[in-house]
Amino acid sequence: MGKFLPFAGLLVVALALVGTAAAGKVGLAKTWVYDPGNLGTASATWTKDGLSLQKDAPTTANLAAGVEFKGLEGQMLTKLSFDVKGYCGAGAPRFNVSTDAGTSFFGCTYGTHTPLADGWERVVFSGGAPGTVGAFAQVLEGVDVVMDESGRTLLRDITVNGVAVDKFPHS
Repeated sequence: MGKFLPFAGLLVVALALVGTAAAGKVGLAKTWVYDPGNLGTASATWTKDGLSLQKDAPTTANLAAGVEFKGLEGQMLTKLSFDVKGYCGAGAPRFNVSTDAGTSFFGCTYGTHTPLADGWERVVFSGGAPGTVGAFAQVLEGVDVVMDESGRTLLRDITVNGVAVDKFPHS
């Protein structure tokens, strides 16, 4: 029994370190839905084709769905991108980026668009578009993708600073 306790202690410490490393891993995103009125008409789900975001209510409804990226805090913002199929409006889907200089919003239509196959488009934000320069070269505090306009969209190949984002376990 006495030999087992040191081993058990090391195992607990090792598991704690693994959990901490996984929680802070760059490239993971956790889904969320903001629905204070319990309308139940917004969703953020991972599918085999990517991230499905939808708001089946008027744009004016206090309702949104999205993902929050984990592990980006402290990095310098250099580039944001995603492939989109479906709704692509001025305000959604969009990146909400919090930096040490404030919060900036990158609506889908304002990125640089490149057509891809099967109705997909690549959308890139790299600081050259009007209104985006302020967030670039700033220290990240948080990044979300938000869908709060009426519509449905599918996103894939989401990247922040060139790092591909994937679903967070249990998201």
